[in-house]
Amino acid sequence: MEKRNLVRESEEIAWKIIRRKFRLTLARYYLLWSTLPIIFSLIYSVIPYSSDLYYVVTPVVYVPYFLFTTVLFRRAYNVYRRLVLSGSERSISRSGKVDWFSLEFALITLIYVIAFGLIYYGVATSTVVFTIVGGVIFGVMLLWGFMSAIRLTGRLRYYDVVAVITLFFTIVALFIPFSNVNLLIYYAFSLSWIFAGYASFMEVQNSE
Repeated sequence: MEKRNLVRESEEIAWKIIRRKFRLTLARYYLLWSTLPIIFSLIYSVIPYSSDLYYVVTPVVYVPYFLFTTVLFRRAYNVYRRLVLSGSERSISRSGKVDWFSLEFALITLIYVIAFGLIYYGVATSTVVFTIVGGVIFGVMLLWGFMSAIRLTGRLRYYDVVAVITLFFTIVALFIPFSNVNLLIYYAFSLSWIFAGYASFMEVQNSE
């Protein structure tokens, strides 16, 4: 009986660590991407949207965002793998067998890159089909990633919902001609994600 209680307490501690880690990861993720509309606004104030140079600079700006996001969630899922998965599953890579966890993560990253490439190519060449296909793939993957990460935080918060809603409208804004409406959507996205990041940080701090 004591052994069973000890195992239960260990599992509760492990899941508490995981929930805090993923909430902290989401906080950093929210704050990171909240800066993107601001960066693009600064770029747009210097380089016209119709300029060819704009389409050269744009993908370069995305690179550090994707890299940092990959590092953030990779570290979070590594914590999950160490605390939840069995010892045999954790030692797969050391045994010389295929590390399916790493392959899955690499595949997800590749899908994101392909989706972004389709969106970028569609916008740059005014090819609506590529933009739509890329946007749908990107949106579905983001929603799936969101829900997977939020599930590991323990529960869905209202600021998570607001963040998902503004993200949806931001993706929709990719399919409409650039105007003040796009700017309003982008700023709403930025503000809501700053708030979601702050609220997530406070949640982690208050749980200590």
